[in-house]
Amino acid sequence: MAFKGDLKNIGLFDVFQNLLHNRLCGTLHVEAREGERWVAFEEGHIRMLSLGRGKGLPMRGFLVQRNYVDRKALEKLLAKRGKSRRLLHDLLARAGLLSVEDFQACVEERIGEELFELLSWKNAQFEFLEGPPPNGIFDMSQKSLPIALDPSGLLMEGARRQDEWERIRTVITGDHDLFVALGEEAPMDSDGAMVWNALDGRSDLAQLYEEIPLGHFELAETIARLVQEGYARPVVPSELPDLARQALDEGDAQRARSLLEKSLELQRNNKELREILAEVLETLGDAKEAAANWAWLASQASQEEDDQRALELFLRAADLDPVDIGIWERIFDLQESLGDSHDFEVAALDLARQFELLGLGERSMETLERALDRPDLSLQESLLLRLADLSRSCGRGEEGLGRCLLAAESMDREGCKDAALHLLEGLAQLFPGRKEVEGALEDLRSHKREKRMALRRRLLRVSLMAIGGAVLSLVLTSELVFRARLGRSLEMLGPNLGKGRALEALGDLDALRARAGFSLSGWKLERLRKGVLKAGVAEAEALEGVGLHKAAVAKAKVLLGALPVKDPLRVRLARIVSPR
Repeated sequence: MAFKGDLKNIGLFDVFQNLLHNRLCGTLHVEAREGERWVAFEEGHIRMLSLGRGKGLPMRGFLVQRNYVDRKALEKLLAKRGKSRRLLHDLLARAGLLSVEDFQACVEERIGEELFELLSWKNAQFEFLEGPPPNGIFDMSQKSLPIALDPSGLLMEGARRQDEWERIRTVITGDHDLFVALGEEAPMDSDGAMVWNALDGRSDLAQLYEEIPLGHFELAETIARLVQEGYARPVVPSELPDLARQALDEGDAQRARSLLEKSLELQRNNKELREILAEVLETLGDAKEAAANWAWLASQASQEEDDQRALELFLRAADLDPVDIGIWERIFDLQESLGDSHDFEVAALDLARQFELLGLGERSMETLERALDRPDLSLQESLLLRLADLSRSCGRGEEGLGRCLLAAESMDREGCKDAALHLLEGLAQLFPGRKEVEGALEDLRSHKREKRMALRRRLLRVSLMAIGGAVLSLVLTSELVFRARLGRSLEMLGPNLGKGRALEALGDLDALRARAGFSLSGWKLERLRKGVLKAGVAEAEALEGVGLHKAAVAKAKVLLGALPVKDPLRVRLARIVSPR
């Protein structure tokens, strides 16, 4: 009879009772997140148990942990066995370490421990397969022993333990809990005394499971009882850092790690503890975890605007975990903000290399272009050649080549001929046979460009001299023409002033000034004009003096339009224009 189901609908207690009541023969397979278990039944009794296909029921560690067999004696016996296929219980019996009957009792005890754990599973699928057990599931030791466990007692003990766990969990929260013994006298019972002596406040429950020859339930039950009876207490979180430092002082790095990790579960943002943990992880060789902690500390330093400290920590993390691209990106950003061109160049090349290793060629190019955008790195040969190589790999070779050729030309123009030559030689290796590269190299080596630049400079000088000569000629010509016109105006100036025609003389001078152009003698007109204006004011005052008021006002108004705003002559003219 085969059947299967979900433990949400039916418990394993019911399944076991059904198999026992119907005296079924077959194999029960239970699978859950915790793992899988195979249990063989014969006439309703438990015959064998396995932790999985090819695993069987490992007994060596169990025998040592429970002090049934000395570890060194067992290791020596197994080493002596070599490739012999003799069963473990036979070897132990022949060596006088453990009889076959005692070995079978140990197997039954181990089966019981596994069944108690199995009975606690809630979310699992099960299936019962009737008939002989499948091949490759159960080990030969169990097959060769006459094991036949009655499930009734195991089910009763399992139910008791489940009830007891409710009480235990009020004291024990997990395998990393720590406890310290209290008082000077141990409990009277042997198990209690053994556990009391082991509670040093440094060994967590998981470690005690390995060191004390008790099952998980028995150990947890004993610790819970000791706490409730006042023989022990849990270690409080504030004690963990000091315990970790004590473990370090004693050279127990692994123990310090466990304590520090537990402390950080409770004090996640404690930078001092995290730094100690990072150093411990380095000591233990766990580079990746150490790098993660250094990077966390670096991020905190960056948030606090301590960029130099952040950079130091990120660099330390990168040394430990060189494949973490996120760390290299933060180093690149920090080097850019800190401003040192050499360090920023190195950071750019490192980040570009990491992107390239990940197959992100475009991101690699973007990194180098960002570095080259800085004025102090725009002509940096290492960045340019790396960009050219990447652009070629990404199918953008013309773009990278063009940028490098322009950079080489700029280097040469700025007098860095050796740097330009080295850059072009690098391009020749990356782009063999390219005429533009070969041409640029030939020009640089033969000084053709220098010769062209020298010729251009000579032509520029000649052009400037020609332009200067033309301008000078224009000025001299203008000066000669102006002087001729000025001479004719001076010939008419005297007669006009003598006849009281200052306004006509002023008009002639203004016409001449408008046509002065580039004349060097134009300043003389201003002096003549000022004299004519004075003469005109005198003429207006004379007209006013002889009673020709209207003529005087008309002349005065014309002269006011010709005078500057702040000229003193305007006061004299204002007296004429103002009504009486």
